[in-house]
Amino acid sequence: MINLTINGKAIQAPEGATILEAARANGIDIPTLCYDKAVEIYGACGLCVVEAEGIPKLLRSCSAKCTEGMVINTESPRVVQS
Repeated sequence: MINLTINGKAIQAPEGATILEAARANGIDIPTLCYDKAVEIYGACGLCVVEAEGIPKLLRSCSAKCTEGMVINTESPRVVQS
């Protein structure tokens, strides 16, 4: 299991899980348009972007994998503006 923090909440996710999967499994809502487990992840719409500490660009949560110690914010001013 991988340990990470989303919106100040410490959670665990299985290795290989996306940020979106980890968030949903822990009751954290990230808006999406295109995410469907039946189709290959493409990440084109960008609605599900999140901000990760130490990473300059916004990440598409539907395709970005969780990493150990990752700190994610889904409601920062930068994310909301995006």
